[in-house]
Amino acid sequence: MIAGPAFELLPETNSMNKILLTLMAGIGIGLLLAPAKGSESWRRLKDRLNDFKEDATDEAGDLIAAGKGTLINGIKKLDAVIH
Repeated sequence: MIAGPAFELLPETNSMNKILLTLMAGIGIGLLLAPAKGSESWRRLKDRLNDFKEDATDEAGDLIAAGKGTLINGIKKLDAVIH
C-alpha cells in the first residue's frame, strides 16, 4: 500500500488509482509553478486531461481484452474437464 493514512484505501494492484493520483499531483504542482497566464494554463490542463482520458481508455480496453482472454481460457478448461 501507499504510505500514509490518506491512501490506505488504494490497493497496491490498482494502477489506475496510482496513475490518477500522480496525474493530479503533477497538475497541481504545474499550476502552482506555471508562469503562463490563466487561459494558457487552463488550455494546458484541458489538453493533459484529454491525454489522460485517452490513455485511461486504452488501458481499460487492454484490461477488458485480457479479462476476456482469461475467461475464454477458463471456459475451455472447464469444458475439457466436463467432457
